[in-house]
Amino acid sequence: MTEAARLVQIQYRAARVCSGALMFTNQSRLEADLSWESVADRAKFLGLSIFHKIHLNLTRPLIKTCMPELNTNNTRRSGCYKKLPFKSKKYSDSFFPKFSDFWSVLPKSLREQKDMILFKTQLKLIFKPKRQKHYNIGNKIPNTLLCRLCVGRSFLKSHGFAINLSQTDKCICGDVDSIQNYFLNCFIFNLERSVLLAKINNIYPPFSKLSKVKQCDVLLYVINLNILLPYPRNRSITFAVQEFITKTNRFSKHYE
Repeated sequence: MTEAARLVQIQYRAARVCSGALMFTNQSRLEADLSWESVADRAKFLGLSIFHKIHLNLTRPLIKTCMPELNTNNTRRSGCYKKLPFKSKKYSDSFFPKFSDFWSVLPKSLREQKDMILFKTQLKLIFKPKRQKHYNIGNKIPNTLLCRLCVGRSFLKSHGFAINLSQTDKCICGDVDSIQNYFLNCFIFNLERSVLLAKINNIYPPFSKLSKVKQCDVLLYVINLNILLPYPRNRSITFAVQEFITKTNRFSKHYE
């Protein structure tokens, strides 16, 4: 196993420990749920920061001599570094050939940034996912169960059936034991569901007019994730969903 693969494996284990996710959870979905950048993106961010520091002559002059030549022609690649000639796969994957290519495709305003602190701050917007603080609220157990639903690997029978860990994908009610059935359809949880929907409709009135698919998206991933400041309704939605999960006791080991 390569060092890179080992680091990916270690991050996956760490993500499972932090979130309580089950084995065979998709790593990309889990990292997105935790707002973690991948190991590859972490390495790219660090490498670009070091490369830009060398570009700005903030390191020893000898290091700068290893840099490829800047393109000064009046073309679209003016101000970018020229591609180094291919010698071998190992050479092309080494630091200067690889990161000169990565650096050259950054936005021009970012490449021309003279302040390293501002450069890193702007680079984070590209590589580091936005933290969703509403996922940090609530007790550990319902938060873990909600995370498992969000990443599509829970003890719902449809999730187990998809990877051959369950003999059937049917719920006791007779329908497919899916997220939509659990939150919106299954008659076993009608009482708890009426409480949940009343709260959600009070928090977010357009909810009742949405399709069932979009309603599930609101329950799992809330709303207005792209705004700069945390959206206050998201905390209330998350609390309501966690309370529903707790009261239904669906994921208890005694549930059949």
